[in-house]
Amino acid sequence: MDVSEAIQNYLETIHILSLKHNEVHAVDICNHLSYSRPTVSIVLRQMRESGLVTVDDLNHIHLTDEGLSIAKRLYERHNVISELFVRLGVSRETA
Repeated sequence: MDVSEAIQNYLETIHILSLKHNEVHAVDICNHLSYSRPTVSIVLRQMRESGLVTVDDLNHIHLTDEGLSIAKRLYERHNVISELFVRLGVSRETA
């Protein structure tokens, strides 16, 4: 599935948050990306309709198999690029 850069950012953010915490909520995404709650809600609805995420009865956000596949690919790509920058002398924080 071809997804926009904005959706890619959300997928990767949900993946990163899920690695750090057992539960991911919309407010966690808002805080991580510094976006407003209405903006995040709209995008999450689009992602649910596209089959990239699910939201359970406790409002926990989960990546579907397709969403997780895309998120892992993006996360790995960013880690490789970051590591390359670090090896070139850029600080890890900047990379």
